[in-house]
Amino acid sequence: MLNDSQLEAFYTVAMEGSFTRASEILHLSQPALSRRLQSLEETVEFTLFDRTPQGVELTEAGKKLLMYVKNKKALEQDALLDIRGEARGSLSGLIRIASNSSILEQVVMPALAPFLLDHPQVQVEFSVKPNSVLDEMLNYSKTDIIISNLENDRKDVVQFLMGEEEFICIESSTLQGRSHVYLDANPNDTTTEDFFKNQPNAPKKIHRSFMHDENGILRGVQLGLGRAIKPRHTLKGAKDLKIVRGFTSLRKPVYLRHSKKQFFTRLEKSVIEVLQKEVPKFFK
Repeated sequence: MLNDSQLEAFYTVAMEGSFTRASEILHLSQPALSRRLQSLEETVEFTLFDRTPQGVELTEAGKKLLMYVKNKKALEQDALLDIRGEARGSLSGLIRIASNSSILEQVVMPALAPFLLDHPQVQVEFSVKPNSVLDEMLNYSKTDIIISNLENDRKDVVQFLMGEEEFICIESSTLQGRSHVYLDANPNDTTTEDFFKNQPNAPKKIHRSFMHDENGILRGVQLGLGRAIKPRHTLKGAKDLKIVRGFTSLRKPVYLRHSKKQFFTRLEKSVIEVLQKEVPKFFK
């Protein structure tokens, strides 16, 4: 039989990605924590974690067990709400959402703001990450929901098309800037490269500078430090910017994804419904 204390130890290590942090949270010594996990692995007859220099990662068996534990917790939370008579009232709990900075800050946060104001007991953990690592976060249960420009056809995730981001070229409207320089978030950011890939009048050579922050990119353009390729929706309310004519806009789809599982908490269901309803409005 699966033991609750062992499952809680497993869940905490899986969510924290660290034996040290898990032992602190559970108020256990690391040897005691290791014994619980070893006993659990003997019960299920599978190794649940791979040890890496960065911490611990779930094995395929560990991922399956984590899904079971999360379903179990979802059922327990809903049972408590029903018993307390709160099933139709205010929601509570933690929801974790990850996306790239332009979507998270300009779309997800304003889309969820009214919902969060209506449910003050809800905790939310926003993570700004590049598209390239979002699916890995979801795969290892580091987040509950991701919103990404990249498609994923894995069978263990549920995916919704939310709309399209329209990328355009912008520059300062008040200062004569460096038109040969394009501002990106970091060296791995392919936005500018993707934009000019099929442009008939693309610059022969592009000089890049890196701001490492979406707001920094916009501020850099305003100061004339260079041009940038940005989603149109991020320019609402921004001053001293103008669209550079002569280029065809680039459209990238936006997907919402979450893990496929049998049970969802009321909070998870509610947040997914709000995002499905409100996020597409930002791309029209």
